[in-house]
Amino acid sequence: MAKYRCPFCEGFAHTSGGLPNPNEFLVWTAKQWDEVPDQVPSDRLLAEATLMYKCVACAALAIFWRGGRSDPTWYSPLRQVGPSGSGNDSDRAAAPLTR
Repeated sequence: MAKYRCPFCEGFAHTSGGLPNPNEFLVWTAKQWDEVPDQVPSDRLLAEATLMYKCVACAALAIFWRGGRSDPTWYSPLRQVGPSGSGNDSDRAAAPLTR
């Protein structure tokens, strides 16, 4: 993967580098987690996860809803920006986290 420029502070979210990546989060719904068998290959877990990366400068989150197969949606505590920084709404409160 690569690094993505943060639309809030011009910092970066790094999606590659050392393992484990301290700024990478893997998220599953409770339903997805309950359906995971006792033994499962790690690549399957990764493929089914929602990937989140934290900006190293301001801690905004870049969320890849489709497992990295599309541009991220950026979230900050009070702001939200669409994929690739489009629709910069940095002056208003963020919408609820929906898909």
